Amino acid sequence: MLMLLPLGSDEREAHAPRATLVLVALNLLVFLATQGFDLDKAERQQGLLEEVASWTLREAGQRVPALAARTTAPALAFLERDSAWRGELSRPEYRELRDRLEAAAEDARKLRGAHPFHRFGFVPARITPLTLVSHQFLHAGVLHIAFNMLFLWTVGGLLERTLGVVRFLAVYLVGGMAAALAHAALNPASTEPAVGASGAVAGVMGAYAVLHARERMRLALVVAPLVMPRIYWVSWPAGVFLGLWLLEQVFFASFGSTSLGVAFGAHLGGFAFGAVAGTTLRMLGLVAETASG
Repeated sequence: MLMLLPLGSDEREAHAPRATLVLVALNLLVFLATQGFDLDKAERQQGLLEEVASWTLREAGQRVPALAARTTAPALAFLERDSAWRGELSRPEYRELRDRLEAAAEDARKLRGAHPFHRFGFVPARITPLTLVSHQFLHAGVLHIAFNMLFLWTVGGLLERTLGVVRFLAVYLVGGMAAALAHAALNPASTEPAVGASGAVAGVMGAYAVLHARERMRLALVVAPLVMPRIYWVSWPAGVFLGLWLLEQVFFASFGSTSLGVAFGAHLGGFAFGAVAGTTLRMLGLVAETASG
């Protein structure tokens, strides 16, 4: 097993990349702020409610065939989006089943209301302007934020100098929105919140691939990272590394836009936006002379 980790560009920065530093700091601050919420406990509670709702729906479906034919998993998501089950279970003999489902649905709503991922994460079935941006600053764990910030730091500094602070931030934030919308287009009914800066970082990587493909990138090649890791330090053109990264995203996305708990479809959407944005800005002459194709 091999792992390639980017460590930065061979191009030396004349000054600290302010916007990149601010983005990294904001992501870290939000990550620390959300650690007070017990995510594992919330997930366990969500799982128990899902089991109750699923079991009760199966029992109700045995009595109401129309409900059984329409029921889909996950059960809590079905209860939220379907408007007919209450009427179908309105008869007195179904009251216990209806009350149990009502309680599970209400408890799930309260749990989501307190969960930062459900409040500020991007849910394809409930798109809002706020969550299009806020989900980009939420992360599910240390490795999640560490990898995203490593990739952002690697490409952010040089691209920020090339585009300028305002255009760089625009590519980052709008790239994150484009990634989220790509995820929603592929999973329109999903009620699972998507979180993380990876879509926005993919947008920056797409622009970097267009504007700095020949720029040499320092990389750590880790061999057998889970057994006895050996690390080799290499320097490759950015286009080679980013091309390999893109092929990896396409490969995993071929198994489903979301697999292994990662929204690979969102990564592809963000990268595509960044590549188009970088190409457009170069054609309009809005990039610094350090850019190389």
